[in-house]
Amino acid sequence: MQQTQSPTISLSIPSGALQEDTTISYKSIALPEGKGEVIPTQAAYDFQPHGIQFNKPATLKICYDPNQLVKDNIQEKTLQISYYDSESKEYISMGGEVNFTTHCVESSIYHFSNYILTAQVLASINAAPIFIGGASFFPATPIVGLPATIRTQITDFNTGTIANAAVFYRVAGSGSSFTSIPLNVSANDTTTGQFYSAVIPETAFTSVAGIEYYIQVFDTLGQSKRLPTVAPATITRTADVPDPVTPIRFSATVTNMTAGFARDLTVQVKGQSSATFFPVITTNYSISGNKGETSIPSLTSIRYRAITIGSTSFNATYGNLTTSMPITILPGSLNRIELLYNDVAQNNSFSINHNTTHQFDVAGYDVYGNFIYVLPTFSSTPNIGSFSAVPANQGQFTALNVNNNVTGQFDLNLGIYNRSYSVTLIPDNYGVYLTIRNNYPDVADEFSHYGIAYSYVVNNITTLFPNISPINGLVGTRVLGNGGTSNTIFLGAFPNGSTINIQTNLFYAILSREEAYNLNGNCSSFNGVINSSSISFISECFPQ
Repeated sequence: MQQTQSPTISLSIPSGALQEDTTISYKSIALPEGKGEVIPTQAAYDFQPHGIQFNKPATLKICYDPNQLVKDNIQEKTLQISYYDSESKEYISMGGEVNFTTHCVESSIYHFSNYILTAQVLASINAAPIFIGGASFFPATPIVGLPATIRTQITDFNTGTIANAAVFYRVAGSGSSFTSIPLNVSANDTTTGQFYSAVIPETAFTSVAGIEYYIQVFDTLGQSKRLPTVAPATITRTADVPDPVTPIRFSATVTNMTAGFARDLTVQVKGQSSATFFPVITTNYSISGNKGETSIPSLTSIRYRAITIGSTSFNATYGNLTTSMPITILPGSLNRIELLYNDVAQNNSFSINHNTTHQFDVAGYDVYGNFIYVLPTFSSTPNIGSFSAVPANQGQFTALNVNNNVTGQFDLNLGIYNRSYSVTLIPDNYGVYLTIRNNYPDVADEFSHYGIAYSYVVNNITTLFPNISPINGLVGTRVLGNGGTSNTIFLGAFPNGSTINIQTNLFYAILSREEAYNLNGNCSSFNGVINSSSISFISECFPQ
């Protein structure tokens, strides 16, 4: 003998779903009467407070006795969670995913009501396989002058597939022709069940009388279904006028957000005669100044993600109503630190002058590039200098006095974030000038001349004589005779303390042939140390 299993329920309400702390309760109630093809079975519960709206869908799960389904001749695949709408006098299906292993059905709900486990009566052939699970509205009570979204569960339990579905509506009591709008699958409706929706425009809600409507569905096997079943019956949905004080708002107030974080908010509207703000489905929302991103995580929620620091606002529009919430976006978690000099980020390797003092700063950044004020510790290898230990002078570095290039390291430390830089000290550079005097008398032939070429060695690095190979126009320094003609050449700037050796050589040029020849002239040379800001050497060539 098979034992009977009592139904069980579980309810999961996500964080942020309720506007404020709320005491909730539930109790088991007697099964109501069925209507048409909808059969209540095994479980019905009254959730309080009635009518409370969720900003995010809650999840209701009802587990049942599969053996009892067999006794009652109910097909498990048709199980859904529904509530009874007293205004339309219809069961409104909230859909449901049936788990045939655990024998539980799970559905998303958007408000509290009496929720009932229901099943669908199926014909033995494809005579009436289409099920229309009533219709719910967002806002639950439409408001004059605003659009409303109608949402319904449509299922073809046999072999057909839904071909098309539409809602037909008109102003209640007008007697005018019906206007039809296709019911389509919404990409943002990720809750359990096969839901179709349409937006009925604000022009349909001209008074609190609301609208009259019916739903018509066809499947691919040529069968159709109407709700209400018998024409010309319709369903009336009354409306309310907008609240004169706060007709629209966000579900929560946010003043600060950190870059990288997101907040799910719901746009709510309120009628004058209602104590409840109702969530709506809007497609018009933004973050001012492109300081973030927006997306739709669920049917009624907007996800605002903060990215760029600064003052901005979250915005949303529903019909002719707009709400805006000022917000300050703060920097996110530290991602990197950089060394700054004169507000310019330094490369991993850089150089500074020796025997000088420099003020460095450090900037932090989050993953989005937002600036973060940071105070790291500074240190350096002792061969190049030291940072000030005085807190008021943090980042102030004094470089040592050196004669040659010296390379060391800066280290920045802030918790787990470390950054190192290779730093080279450059000693002072002094300009060196060479004056060359040619004491050879110029030759009578205007096509032939004497000249002087030079080379120099600084810190054992040689700069060779200029090229005096036979080319058009002699390359290099050429000083003509005329009894003491001279030229002064800037050799370059060299570090203080550098050793220098200068050599000169005489050459003879035959311009008409574009030829030049080195000669063993009597030319002077120089050896010394660069130790002043401007140095001049004189080199002369004399006739032998």
